[in-house]
Amino acid sequence: MLQRHRALPPRRAPKDRHRIVTDAERLSLVRRSTVDLCVWRRAMPSGLEAWLDEVARRWALSVDLRGVRQPSFDVEALVAAAPPGPWRDEWAQDLARLLARYVAVVGEEPLRMQLATVDDRKCPRFHVDNVGVRLLCTYAGAATEWVPESSVDREHLRTCDAMHAPTRAGGSVEHLERFDVALMKGSAFPGNGRFGTVHRSPAVQGAPRLVFTVDTLRVPGR
Repeated sequence: MLQRHRALPPRRAPKDRHRIVTDAERLSLVRRSTVDLCVWRRAMPSGLEAWLDEVARRWALSVDLRGVRQPSFDVEALVAAAPPGPWRDEWAQDLARLLARYVAVVGEEPLRMQLATVDDRKCPRFHVDNVGVRLLCTYAGAATEWVPESSVDREHLRTCDAMHAPTRAGGSVEHLERFDVALMKGSAFPGNGRFGTVHRSPAVQGAPRLVFTVDTLRVPGR
């Protein structure tokens, strides 16, 4: 006699692991085990926007500082190649605020800070960074693309070249906005090996990008 097999229940879509906030203090949500990406969405003065566009077009910035600790942040070393004036001073103050906020989340760790103009697609493949928590802010140009957890197909990410979006059927690719401050967990965050924010650099369209990133040189908790 043939047995009738029960139909398996539909597989639940994974829950999203990102949060969009409007308060800088809520960036600390990235510490939660259920959060991989926390984005502080903010606006900047239009005059600073225009000045940063001009900096990205006319000055080739490429700064990489390693082993920096608070309170010895040399923010002036980050912006020294940009033209002096009140907008550079305001930008330096903003960079200092982001660094202080990052340290408030990850703790007192030696840091690597990078600030660069980018005129090509530096990381065209979708990937997860092998870091603990990375701070990312795009000051000019297109911002980073990322895939929500409910959309990402991690098996596809592991087995394919990931030039195409590793999304489930009906999934979507999202974009950070200019001036967003994103804290993104990587695969090296303690206990986070299965997860991490899936993302890639956007195509450069017309004007160069101006990107600021911060990482810890030692993963907290290890």
